[in-house]
Amino acid sequence: MAAGWGLYISERTDRQRQTMVGEEPTAAGLDLYVTAQRVDTDNRQLVLSVLPVPKGSLAGPGHKLAQDMQIRTSSLAVQSIHLAKGADPAPQQIPVPLNGGAVSDYPRDHYSAGIYWIAKTSDGALVDARMIFNGADPFFTVRPVLDAGKVLFNSIGVAALDVEISRSHSTLALAGFLALAMWTLALAVLSGAVVLVRQRQRIVWPAMGWMAATLFAIVGLRSAAPGSPPIGSLLDYTAFFWSEAIITVSVACVTVSGVRAERRLSTRT
Repeated sequence: MAAGWGLYISERTDRQRQTMVGEEPTAAGLDLYVTAQRVDTDNRQLVLSVLPVPKGSLAGPGHKLAQDMQIRTSSLAVQSIHLAKGADPAPQQIPVPLNGGAVSDYPRDHYSAGIYWIAKTSDGALVDARMIFNGADPFFTVRPVLDAGKVLFNSIGVAALDVEISRSHSTLALAGFLALAMWTLALAVLSGAVVLVRQRQRIVWPAMGWMAATLFAIVGLRSAAPGSPPIGSLLDYTAFFWSEAIITVSVACVTVSGVRAERRLSTRT
């Protein structure tokens, strides 16, 4: 329990860590609170929630916008966000494309994404922008890349960052446990089949029922894998396909051996 608590706190802290890109705006600027809400591997998108907060002379009464603003994004679907003068800033859903990786590598699939914002006023003038970034997807860990070679840039009106995306520690742990459970059940069935065949037992219906139930139980284990991995993923090729094949062959061998034993006994009688 203590080890599990420590691992949970470590992952929770890692997920909630904030990263700031840029300096706090002084005269006029925007704070962009960006949260990586969901990693959509099917559509290869990182869904961001961005909340622009005006600062300095851009902030009117009640923290409303003092003038029209436009924010360019790295999204292909939503290329710009228009903020009207006098409006209350509201969170915007922005999908940005994922780069690299393949979902079939589950649970060891890795991705990357580039995030940038270019803030301008209605007359086209750039204003200071600061990005406050954190991740919130429980199935993935979204880590900003902070070394100088991969941070895109940060200058007046521009805030940009590269992020690397991988499965969360809890997802990796559960996927590993499922793979281990599949192999354990398959080898247990194989061991029972070897005993029955060597002893030339007749058809032992309880054993046959247990083996058949295990065959379908592993399908349920496969369906319980977090993130709904596609068929043909790394998990399938390292555990699921093999365990299903081992159990199926074991059931077939036990059945053939049991039928032969039944025939021998019926012949004698």
